[in-house]
Amino acid sequence: MSSGELAIDKYLTITGADKVTIDASNSSRIFNIDDGLSPHLVVAISGIALKNGNSPGEGGAIRNNEQLSLSSISIMDSTAAASGGAIYNGEYVECSFSDIQLTGNTATANEGGGIYNGNDVVCSISDIQLSDNIAATSGGGMYSGTNAQIDMTRATITGNTASSDHGGGLYGGPYSQQSLIDVTVSNNTAGQYGGGIHGNSLSVVDADIFGNSAVKYGGGIYANGIDLSLDRVKLTGNSATSSDGGGLYFRVTTATISNSTIAYNVAASYGGGIFSYSGTSAISNSTISNNTAAVASAIYYFGRLYYGSSHGTISNSTVASNYGGSAITTADYNATYSGYSLISSIVADNVPDDASGHMTTADHSLIESPNG
Repeated sequence: MSSGELAIDKYLTITGADKVTIDASNSSRIFNIDDGLSPHLVVAISGIALKNGNSPGEGGAIRNNEQLSLSSISIMDSTAAASGGAIYNGEYVECSFSDIQLTGNTATANEGGGIYNGNDVVCSISDIQLSDNIAATSGGGMYSGTNAQIDMTRATITGNTASSDHGGGLYGGPYSQQSLIDVTVSNNTAGQYGGGIHGNSLSVVDADIFGNSAVKYGGGIYANGIDLSLDRVKLTGNSATSSDGGGLYFRVTTATISNSTIAYNVAASYGGGIFSYSGTSAISNSTISNNTAAVASAIYYFGRLYYGSSHGTISNSTVASNYGGSAITTADYNATYSGYSLISSIVADNVPDDASGHMTTADHSLIESPNG
């Protein structure tokens, strides 16, 4: 490819034969999809491989400001000097991606090593692999901005890096919504928060999240916003290397964790398994075990009055074999407004002890060695 980027400014469908490869040889971006007008064009591209795109601005391989459908596409080794190492989606666009592999792409100055989604983007994504992509700031695998709505199904997100900021694998900005179903998020790294996933309003179902690390908060997941929902999630072997929430750090109004396993995570300070800075949280039918932290090896719950009730429940769950400080520790300026209730749960075999702070038990719950 020697004549520069391919400009698309009309309705167009491109279908490759036997996944034809377009190699830009690091000389230019490959596709610039933008007619500069409203409403958006509809553009569909399938069956091609893109490699070695290079942009002095946005979108190393694809810069998009239209309604874009991608299927059976691979993009590798592309670079953007600004955002979107492989793909840049501008504000307010709609996109649909399926059967996509993005590998080894880089945003050298800004966000979105693999994909950058601007503010108010709506995107449906299925059967995607994001691997070994790098962002200088946030969203090593994918960055989604303010008010973005992302639905992702069947994804593998591994080995991505957010070098200085947040979301090694995935980043969701303020008021964004991310729904993730059947995903594997592994071995991603963030310089600040959310080694695997950084989210605002975040729902995760049927996920394996392991081996991720963040320098500060939330080795596996960091959530800061309205709500967090985890169901059938395995959160294992993640780390917050200098601070809190080895597996999970959340600062949301409402958090729900069900049918999940949180194990073998490590935090340097508080909350080896979970650091909860939350209004109302509910953990049910889950196991929290073999986590490690200096304080609160399993769960550190810090309720705050401005969230209202500031209370957590643990029901039909087991908290066991965690190491370092009381396994469950609660704290607040006023214990009347915070604490945990245990319902039909077991807290046992934690070292040095099981619980500290404001806690109540009910319905045959067991705390082996309460302290405080």
